[in-house]
Amino acid sequence: MPHPFVNAVWRDPSGDLWFGTLDGLALLNSPGEEVVSPPPPRVVVDGLRVAGVPWPLAPWGETEVRGPTLSPGQEQVQLDVVVPAGSQPGKPMRLQYRLDPSSVWSEPTDQRSFLFANLGAGNHRIEVRAVLPGGGGSEPAVVFLHVLAPVWRRAWFVGLVAGILGAVATVAYRARVRHLVALERQRTRIAMDLHDEVGSGLGSIGLLADLAADQDVEETRRRGLLEQIAGTASEISGAMAEIVTALRPGQETIESVAMRLSGRAKRLFPGGGARLEVRYPEAWPAVRVSAAVARNMLLIGQEALHNASRHARASRVVLSLIPEGSRWRLEVVDDGTGIGDGSPETAGRGMGLESMRLRAEAIGASLRVESHPEEGTSVSLLFDPSAKERPTTRARPPHE
Repeated sequence: MPHPFVNAVWRDPSGDLWFGTLDGLALLNSPGEEVVSPPPPRVVVDGLRVAGVPWPLAPWGETEVRGPTLSPGQEQVQLDVVVPAGSQPGKPMRLQYRLDPSSVWSEPTDQRSFLFANLGAGNHRIEVRAVLPGGGGSEPAVVFLHVLAPVWRRAWFVGLVAGILGAVATVAYRARVRHLVALERQRTRIAMDLHDEVGSGLGSIGLLADLAADQDVEETRRRGLLEQIAGTASEISGAMAEIVTALRPGQETIESVAMRLSGRAKRLFPGGGARLEVRYPEAWPAVRVSAAVARNMLLIGQEALHNASRHARASRVVLSLIPEGSRWRLEVVDDGTGIGDGSPETAGRGMGLESMRLRAEAIGASLRVESHPEEGTSVSLLFDPSAKERPTTRARPPHE
């Protein structure tokens, strides 16, 4: 029998009563069902501020709030909650929060306002619940938020930058390829020019020198061979100067190209044969000529002059270069036998005409060739001095 003096009474979760007496603890079993304490109440959202600006709640007292979509720089959110009064009288309610269901609940606190700053980009689920001192928490109040990523981290921006970088890389690669192709074409042209102009000339000099060194050759014949050697050497020197000049783009003028062409013409007509007439403007305008135009115009003129010198059997050849508006016209006219008279001398001129057509096409020029048997030939080239070289649809000339 316990002592009648009781110091304290405590009811455990099963409903049994424990009495503290002078003789010790006494237990009184509950005669009925287990007594279970009600859970703490679910808190409700009382206010929401985004970057200091209130976010409207309708209706008041929501337990789930769909918050706004936050822009970069608005990652500061203040959440106010309340606990309904009278649900657990005499028992202090404390609150816990967490930023997403996978994180750990915070330590219980007495505060009713929570400030969340520097929220990262993405979806957020902020939860707040009430807890009793003995443990056990309520269903949480939930606020859903979405924070936009900075512009430079968004998919469309990353895709745009990647596309721009890809386009720049493609343009740079194609420009590099074009540069390398143009450089290789220039190297090929230089090599072929050296082969055609210098190689063949040196071969001719070698053959002529062997003939001139023969002791059985008459003196008159020897002097003729030496004159041919001197003429060939002069042509080689001129060809080398032309090749070197072609490597300096932007330095050519219409006058300098015309002077080079007339110099070559005078070597082809040294006197004693056809009479050469050169018709140039009295005053030359300061007109720059692109490297492609200078090269192809010069080679077309040289080919026409060469044909007139070697094949036409002409008594008079006229070389002219005159302006026509913004363009210029180059003409070589002779009074010889014409093209296609069946003679061996004119049989090979077709390839030269095809070469001139291809060169004219390469600079967008207009080439007209007119010829009549025993009435002579006229070669006319109308060109733009500033034209750039363009690809042709046919094979390149054999001498390029």
